[in-house]
Amino acid sequence: MSAPELAWTLEQARAISAPEHALLEANAGTGKTTTVIGKVLWRLGLPVGRDEDGQEIPKHPDPCEIDEIAAITFTEKAAYDLKRKLRQRIEALEDDDRRDSLRWRIDRASIGTIHSFCADLLREHALRLGLDPSFRVMDEIEAQLELDELVSQLIIERLDMDDQGTARLVKDRHFRGYTHTSGATDFVRAALRDLRWHRRRYESWSRDGALDPEALARASGGWNELDDEAFDQTDAACRLARMALDRWERRLADENALDFDSLILLTRDRLLGPQRAGPALASLRQRYRLIVIDEFQDTDFAQRDIAFAIAGLDATAAPRDGPEPPQLFLVGDPKQSIYRFRGADVSVWNDARAKICDAEEPLRLTRNFRSTRPVVDFVNRVSRPAMNDPKLEAQPEAARVEYADLVPQREGDPGAVEWLKVSSSSPTRKKKDGEPMAVKAPERREAEARRIAARLREMVDPAGDGSRAGVEIFGDDGGPRPCRYSDVAVLSYSRKVLGPYEEALWAYGVPYYLTGEAGMNDRLEIMDVVNALRALDNLNDDLKVFAFLRSPFVGLRDEVLTRIKLEGPRGWRPFWKLARDYLQRDDWFEAPEHPEIVAIERDALDRGLRALRELAPLRSRWPLDRLLEELLERTGYRAHLELMEQPASKLANVQRFAHILAGYREHTLSSFLELWNRWEAQDLGIPQAPLYSKKDDVVTLSTIHAAKGLEWPVVFLIDTQESNEAHRLWNTFWSDRELGPIICPSSGNQGPRADEMLARAAAEQAAEKARLLYVATTRARDRLVIAGQTEGSLNWHARWLAAGLDDDVHVSAAVPPVEPAAPRCVPELTWIEAVREAGSLPPLAAPLRQRRLRTMRSATELMTRARSRREWRERYVLGLVPYRYFTQRARKGGLPAWLRGSIVHDVLQFIQELEELDELLDVTIGALESPELEERLRRGSELRADIEREIEGVVNSDEWRWYTQGRHYRELPFVHLIDVEKWHVGAFDLFRPDPECNWIIDFKTHDIGADEADATASSYSLQALLYLRAARALAGDTRLEFHFTRPGVTRAVG
Repeated sequence: MSAPELAWTLEQARAISAPEHALLEANAGTGKTTTVIGKVLWRLGLPVGRDEDGQEIPKHPDPCEIDEIAAITFTEKAAYDLKRKLRQRIEALEDDDRRDSLRWRIDRASIGTIHSFCADLLREHALRLGLDPSFRVMDEIEAQLELDELVSQLIIERLDMDDQGTARLVKDRHFRGYTHTSGATDFVRAALRDLRWHRRRYESWSRDGALDPEALARASGGWNELDDEAFDQTDAACRLARMALDRWERRLADENALDFDSLILLTRDRLLGPQRAGPALASLRQRYRLIVIDEFQDTDFAQRDIAFAIAGLDATAAPRDGPEPPQLFLVGDPKQSIYRFRGADVSVWNDARAKICDAEEPLRLTRNFRSTRPVVDFVNRVSRPAMNDPKLEAQPEAARVEYADLVPQREGDPGAVEWLKVSSSSPTRKKKDGEPMAVKAPERREAEARRIAARLREMVDPAGDGSRAGVEIFGDDGGPRPCRYSDVAVLSYSRKVLGPYEEALWAYGVPYYLTGEAGMNDRLEIMDVVNALRALDNLNDDLKVFAFLRSPFVGLRDEVLTRIKLEGPRGWRPFWKLARDYLQRDDWFEAPEHPEIVAIERDALDRGLRALRELAPLRSRWPLDRLLEELLERTGYRAHLELMEQPASKLANVQRFAHILAGYREHTLSSFLELWNRWEAQDLGIPQAPLYSKKDDVVTLSTIHAAKGLEWPVVFLIDTQESNEAHRLWNTFWSDRELGPIICPSSGNQGPRADEMLARAAAEQAAEKARLLYVATTRARDRLVIAGQTEGSLNWHARWLAAGLDDDVHVSAAVPPVEPAAPRCVPELTWIEAVREAGSLPPLAAPLRQRRLRTMRSATELMTRARSRREWRERYVLGLVPYRYFTQRARKGGLPAWLRGSIVHDVLQFIQELEELDELLDVTIGALESPELEERLRRGSELRADIEREIEGVVNSDEWRWYTQGRHYRELPFVHLIDVEKWHVGAFDLFRPDPECNWIIDFKTHDIGADEADATASSYSLQALLYLRAARALAGDTRLEFHFTRPGVTRAVG
């Protein structure tokens, strides 16, 4: 049995072989995931190797099976990575007898997120926990939108009932919030979620179903009349939240559905319930021997309660008689707890530490294998004072995190930490005395972005020609190699500030990949597209039509739009009709910029109005993605995007929007736009389309939150002089674990209680900023580059980072001497004159021939086109099914001709002997999935007997015996390539190859007499010609015979 070559540190070996419940505090870059995998392998009884002293770690004395282990991760990606790495380690055990078995059984291991773990638990133990196991888990966006609608409806109802508290809340705070403020619906949603997750706290703060001001006053250090006003608003929001939560839970119960929150909360409540928890807990304890929870610092008390209940650590859970509870292995780093906005509570870590470790220290991993010594030393110099900042003293004791120094294990270049210094003074704005004013955030970001883009290009490709003679970093083998773009990440605290940095990277020719859910709905091209669809949805909406005509879809000048309105008839008339009338005028407002503009505008307006008029009637008949594609094609909108900066990104976003539309084909345009409005209102973060993947040689542009758990050789940390966010707590709802909930008033309206709560919340927020800084700086392996101010008025991050400056940090104030990329060549109107003077157009200037997108044509299509151009266009261009298809009358109370013909053809395709006829008819009729037809065509019915006689007449004929004698093919498909853009397709009902002459047999099920066969065959001459040409091109000399099944006669062609 071969053991892994990995030598564990003594800290890792101790964690792996710990037999009891354990809390592992793993510093950044210390091999946490590797240790977790070692722990799992050890519990499986597999060899895990030796420690750094050469001592072999003994196998577990009582190994378990892989399906007796549960590993709960923070994200689905983390679960996938853990399972993948575990599989790799198992497959490396070449001599192990259990290798093959474990490799195939690894998918049975319970490795996933807390939501998937709870969903599986509730389904598996549904009857024990009193649940219907067929429950549905709602989509997260779906649930948010429905809950928002429920809250809004409730507030409207309470206003109709003259609820004074609701009326005051809406009057003071408005119904909905704006960009930077919250409204009544926002407060109620926030209160609802807080109430839902912390019911026990609210029970202690409430009396008779409402907040108790006396209880809240006792918990706080003071209270005055300003706190009374804040309390009234908070109580109104909480009362509405209780009612909304009651309705929401009733709706979930009625629909047998669970949202993401109720997956966790219901699991916790049922496992801690005294009546039904016992059997379920006994079963869980019998199944699991080890439960691993990764990123435990970013969990909440509900998740902790679930783990403790299963592990027998919760005194309120069912008694511990029965199976031995599983071992808990909780892994994380409290210094990396950065998801407070998602409900994560770092005090859960401290609570678990007190419960599991008692007075002892937790297990720790301190040795950093990721970053070089200069980077680690800088991280320690910055993070130690940041996490111990005196200004954080106001935070609750339960939320405090102690800093533990990282111990470096890799050496590196002394200049591995750089600082790109940005001036604190404005380069353009002066005070009255001539002194420069303090730099504004937009100015600072633009200057910072230029330095970052230039330095990044200098590090990778200073010449800009792909020669890549930049700096060296350490490769995976430990040796030096040139830095690539994919080795670099640019990290920001917020996605909202990334605009100037994207523009600078683009200007310097640096390719980048934007991670995470960067909002697509605020992109200008998407605003254009959505507005155009809104104009199609309602042509009488003048504002939307005006915006459509002004947008690049048409591109009219403001002067022309003004004249369309002012020179139209008095009184209201739809703006699109005014524009249509203006288009017919001979006189047009001239354009002094260039004489060609008028002609261009007229043509664009004509195309735009025709697109609106022709597509508007189809808005409820065509699939939404096809509607958009036709609009884009007719107006040439994509060509406009090609002339803008970063056209590939804009085109990709439009294409992604089309993909979103394709997922809502069952919706009308109106219903989709209503959904889109709600998505925008909820800011659900519809991601824009990425141009690259992380596997391409591009720079990663990311937020720090999205970068957690990742690493890069080079990390740029940008926008370090972020704004002070304490004011963002004003006019928001939150609750303090000790002082209760509050809608925090703005400055000047805060009483003693609000002041106390604001100080505590601001301190907790700043403490998380310190942890966020630790996460950001520990993403770097070889080099860390920081951009920002080192002087002036510095905020949290900038002040902490500046404290880490010393002689080992290289500070540069100059923009690196790297030339920006050459600007794109943009067409100008003067080119038109040059082309006209040249006479005939050169090849590159001549318009491209528009190729047909549909190259394949069938005989049926060609015959339809020959018979009726209108019907052909409806069916094959517009994709509409003619009404005659639905209204075709059945023959004398029988079946429609097309349906009877389809049944006959399907049976003839497969039948070998007449004895098979009944069974083949049963299968063919059953495939129609129509109970009514099955009843009408049941065995013994007259309709079925009629079809049977028709098929028997064919199969009993001399012709059929000749058709099927020897080698033949039924329903033989073919594709005949006439040229690149012309393909004929079809299927021969029966093809009989013969050395002398091949035969095509085409069955016609028309209800005709024998004397009508010649005329009917003649009507199919186009089909016969197409089939014969294809067969002769593919197989040589061929003839065709029409076999009319009703009169039982044949007619040969060719």
